Amino acid sequence: MQKYLFVFFLILYFIPVSGQEKEKKDRSWTLNGYVKDMANYTFVGEDEQWDNLIHNRLNFKWYPHQNIKIIAEMRNRAFFNSQFQDSLFNNTDSSFIHFREGVFIPSLDDADDFFDLSYTYDAEDVVFHFMLDRLYFQYNKGNFEGKIGRQRINWGINTVWNPNDIFNAFSFFDFDYEERPGSDALVLRLYTGVASSIEIAGKFADSMEVFTGAAMWKTNIKKYDFQLLAGLSNMNLVVGGGWAGNINKAGFKGEGSYFIPLEDAQDSTEVFSATASLDYSFKSSLYLMGSILYSSNGSISPSIKEQVNYYTGNISAKYLSPYRYSVFLQASYQFHPLINGGAGVIGYPGSYDAFVGPMITFSILQSLDLDFFAQVLFAEVNEVYKATTQAYYLRLKFSF
Repeated sequence: MQKYLFVFFLILYFIPVSGQEKEKKDRSWTLNGYVKDMANYTFVGEDEQWDNLIHNRLNFKWYPHQNIKIIAEMRNRAFFNSQFQDSLFNNTDSSFIHFREGVFIPSLDDADDFFDLSYTYDAEDVVFHFMLDRLYFQYNKGNFEGKIGRQRINWGINTVWNPNDIFNAFSFFDFDYEERPGSDALVLRLYTGVASSIEIAGKFADSMEVFTGAAMWKTNIKKYDFQLLAGLSNMNLVVGGGWAGNINKAGFKGEGSYFIPLEDAQDSTEVFSATASLDYSFKSSLYLMGSILYSSNGSISPSIKEQVNYYTGNISAKYLSPYRYSVFLQASYQFHPLINGGAGVIGYPGSYDAFVGPMITFSILQSLDLDFFAQVLFAEVNEVYKATTQAYYLRLKFSF
């Protein structure tokens, strides 16, 4: 056990320090990242549990030629606690789910894409997880750009839900993963103007049942950015589009996608998913944002299993929510140049279920932040409305 802890802390501390010293020299590569320690205390019904996560990220960029860039980014994490061995849902049909880094997070084995670029080691009460979530080669020449490897294909526009994000959908509840998931894919992009482009992307897959490939066209019309996409996703024909612009000084965004299953699709449900949002920043440092999501395959009262899958991050662009309607409201305020706080609330019209997520951030130093987060779920259980799940997080983050 001691030797594994020793190796892990070498990665956390000595590699970043070495990178900082070398960054002072003139070179063709960069190395940066962060180290985070996050304590978590969770209540589910009458059960309570604590855990601690040490999270290190290393971002390496190499520029061997003016037209070539090579990116390698790695997550190194150590989970302290028995939550990987024990479930808090032993009395439900969702006993395979474990709490992690958000209200829920799925198995670490789900973090990879086509290639297995991760390693997990269970050392009694500590679980180590190492993963390359970015590893790609990029070539630029004139108006052409090509990327191959594990990368983030960022086709979404909205903040909370992204029906256009057909390659690597993310969960809003996984707040500790700012970089978001990537895909093992090939992406080709041709810039046809200052704010217009044509992009073709395809994920690596060993069968058509799990293949996703599509094309996207972007343009700007009267100060509005528009995009249209069409392709194939897990044996579903998909067409979609979105926009981003302003109504006076308020930001106005939206996107939607329509999924049509083919004959061999595992899921034969036609789905339309759409979202829109408005956000506004006041001169008083107050920020407000509201968003709504419609999911044609959702219901007013989804099952417990559907809800757990939703909060664990087991989502896709086709299944962004088990609820028919979802409404998100967020407010944040800069109380002091070094203190920012706010809260996000999600309600589901027609249901009593709700999510509340307050947070506050203290900038102790330029590179050191202290954050407090909470994630609380409310629901009616046996005709009693109460907080069914409460998770509280205290996080210290050092960036280098």
